[in-house]
Amino acid sequence: MPSVMVMKIQLKRVKALRPSERDLVRRVLVLLRRGRGQVCRQYEAEIKSQLVRLDLLARTLHESPSVYREQQIGDRRRDVFSLIEALSHCTVFDFEMHMPMRALVGRTLLMAKLNFFRMARHILTDAVPSSASVQNLRVDVERRLCTYIYTKIAEEILARICVDTNQEADFRRKAVALICQIWEHRLSYQVSDFFPILESVWEARRQAKVVFGTLMGTSELFELMRNGCDDRFIDLFSGSNINPDQRLAFQEFLFMTGGPELDRLREHVETGPHSAIGPDEAASVLQTPRERFDLSSLAAEKMYESFRRRGIAALTRRFRGGAGASRTAEEYIMLHMLEKLTLEELVEAHNLDAPKPA
Repeated sequence: MPSVMVMKIQLKRVKALRPSERDLVRRVLVLLRRGRGQVCRQYEAEIKSQLVRLDLLARTLHESPSVYREQQIGDRRRDVFSLIEALSHCTVFDFEMHMPMRALVGRTLLMAKLNFFRMARHILTDAVPSSASVQNLRVDVERRLCTYIYTKIAEEILARICVDTNQEADFRRKAVALICQIWEHRLSYQVSDFFPILESVWEARRQAKVVFGTLMGTSELFELMRNGCDDRFIDLFSGSNINPDQRLAFQEFLFMTGGPELDRLREHVETGPHSAIGPDEAASVLQTPRERFDLSSLAAEKMYESFRRRGIAALTRRFRGGAGASRTAEEYIMLHMLEKLTLEELVEAHNLDAPKPA
């Protein structure tokens, strides 16, 4: 067993940010040091202060009990299978009450890192003079923010499957087993390690333009394909076996809206003077800012807002009914992935050499 001194040294080596993330911070600090004025000095001090706090959170996570540990206290025995069984019987109302400490600390760390890089984006937008290198760094920071958002969305998708009483128990257990991987390896894994399909889908959606047109989604579908969307996602939603709810979910994903809003747009196209509409006209009909459909800025926040908007509406429909899809497109692709895996594979996959979801 390692000595207390060795354990302290090992703990100090635990860092919240990966080497690539630390390099982004270094580049931001270089720009601030070149800048003039008190604001640059204040931001530099704030970055250093927040890095210390992030590392403290990371060390707390590192020291949190593994979700895979076995423990026996008195007559009560705990292991990952008992955790899976307990969480798969939770509902939307009590799931968070049963989440293990490692999951809660990890989620806090994810949000802290997300807010840290939002500050970095703000610095690059407002605190330093614009240049080609600043623009490139801003793109890299935005991409990092999107990675955090993708991880957060993936975790929320799995949590929704865990508590979906309409799902078979086997699917719920597999969703818990998969979310346990995220909780366990928060410091070392990112969404591309778990869900390369989902990351390719979200990256393609981030780069694709919302055209609207006749609201059939043809232009948006080709935009996804052109921007590298995984073929398996396209095949799932364009095959002959797609059901009406999946088709609705796909359209809501393409247009970043759904349910009543899509119905209003369709009614406008059917009754209006034109057979197609553009983003400006769609925003006017929905009485929403045009920027909502433009992912060229604040992409991370808009992607998450779109998912939450669609997800909450879908959850409400499952309880109360109403127009629109009962699940998001992302939930459907996750269920498709889970269908091909066994519970035993997912439990064993927390070992880095074991197969992970494709």
